Amino acid sequence: MGQFFFENGHLFILGQPMGNVDFRKIMDIKGILLANLSMGRLEVENNQLVGSFIVGYIQNATKS
Repeated sequence: MGQFFFENGHLFILGQPMGNVDFRKIMDIKGILLANLSMGRLEVENNQLVGSFIVGYIQNATKS
């Protein structure tokens, strides 16, 4: 986890007090969320971590 936060910009992205993506609204309007986690932008471990955060946010949105 420490390696992830020390890479450029990752701490800034995840450390924001309020996210800009409203997962509940996307689900309510039956929208589609596209997340570019291509290998060129992040390493494999970082892709998996960011992907798990996104899945967690979607799961929380289903409960609200």
